[in-house]
Amino acid sequence: MKRIFLLFIAAWAALGLVSCGGFEDPVLDNSFVYIADSDDVVYNDKETTTTLFVTLSTPKTGFDATVEVYYELIPGNGLKEGVDFRIKQGSESPLKFTTGNFVVPMKIEWLKNPSFDSSKDNTLKIKLTGSNLAYLQMGNSKLNYKSTFVFTKKATKN
Repeated sequence: MKRIFLLFIAAWAALGLVSCGGFEDPVLDNSFVYIADSDDVVYNDKETTTTLFVTLSTPKTGFDATVEVYYELIPGNGLKEGVDFRIKQGSESPLKFTTGNFVVPMKIEWLKNPSFDSSKDNTLKIKLTGSNLAYLQMGNSKLNYKSTFVFTKKATKN
């Protein structure tokens, strides 16, 4: 009886050792870039600078070259670049992740607009659109990490 028990324990341990190497998490094995912040509201009556953090997630410990991430600005019909907002120097597309750098800030300066019309679409969508690396994904839906961010500009804080 003792011999059967030991044989069972040995078989179970061997099975455990063989199966441990076979588990892979496909979510964490892929490289992706995402915007880590939640959508935000800004106000026309105050000039301010906001900072978004774009994060590169990769199973690799680093890259040999700079990773470039491209984004698109999609303003609603109530916002205009240079009148309502301005992308700060160093935050233009493409954002550049240098070796060992996994977070890049993106700064937007919000301007007072005397002709602000609150009845229009005053949203600014920032959408990550691609990279110089073909395999780099924009966002990760399985982890609920997004590739777009939306600012809404309102007249005043109520």
